[in-house]
Amino acid sequence: MPSPYELSPYTSTNIPSVLYAQERTQAWLARKMGVSEASVSRVINGQHRISWQFVHRACSALGLPEKDLFVMPGDVRASTDNMHSDTPALLTA
Repeated sequence: MPSPYELSPYTSTNIPSVLYAQERTQAWLARKMGVSEASVSRVINGQHRISWQFVHRACSALGLPEKDLFVMPGDVRASTDNMHSDTPALLTA
């Protein structure tokens, strides 16, 4: 069911963080969604405007509610999800 709201061309998603957390790849997501890997990559990289159809398919494949797919203004998850506690700190002399 389409949303009555338009998605901004600047809409950011948590897809990379979700894929990492689920130990999945963009290729896996593309197969589950029935789209090309390039399509998933372009949406993630902001080169293609995300559609509600893409949102519904991605949420279905990832097992997420729609609200959890988006980065909200001021949300630090997008910038901190790439910092992993299991990554060793750099050693300095």
